[in-house]
Amino acid sequence: MNALAYEACFEIEPGKNRSNPITESLVNEAKERLIQRRETHLDQLVDKLQEERVRRVIEPILSGETGPKTIPEDDIWYAEDLGLITTKGQLRISNPIYQEIIPRILTYSTQLTISKKPAWYIDHYGRMEMQRLLEEFQQFFREHSECWLERFHYREAGPQLLLQAFLQRVLNGGGQITREYGLGKGRTDLFIL
Repeated sequence: MNALAYEACFEIEPGKNRSNPITESLVNEAKERLIQRRETHLDQLVDKLQEERVRRVIEPILSGETGPKTIPEDDIWYAEDLGLITTKGQLRISNPIYQEIIPRILTYSTQLTISKKPAWYIDHYGRMEMQRLLEEFQQFFREHSECWLERFHYREAGPQLLLQAFLQRVLNGGGQITREYGLGKGRTDLFIL
């Protein structure tokens, strides 16, 4: 939170001017900058996500599946102590920044190596062609999913992560994805702006 506030108030030009209010768009820009710079605590998150006991908790949340497996209580407590999840109501990612950063971290190399022309998904009115975007992903998935999914440490959440990597890559700089996960929902909700 401190890093987010510092970025919004002291690093971004409009935030430096004390007569300007701190707006949602300013905070979103600060969040994006922190994510792209991969600040120290976010880099440490990469190491934690590679731990098996963390993966056993995070993967079902990302995939939305409860499945037949029971997650060990010690693993849940560990992930909660790390601040990655919350157990209030149901298991879920603890905050919106982690909801954004976890799939980005898990799919970083995938995002960099998916080759797509920028803005091919925008029509001549400046609107996103969602149908075309999904059709392109389906074709990409048919052709490449086997080799990409083998790379993921989080195999059960692989298809969802691959979709998010694909979307992140094509929207990079030209849009924003907001993610919402929920254990047992059987889905990941994505809002694309």
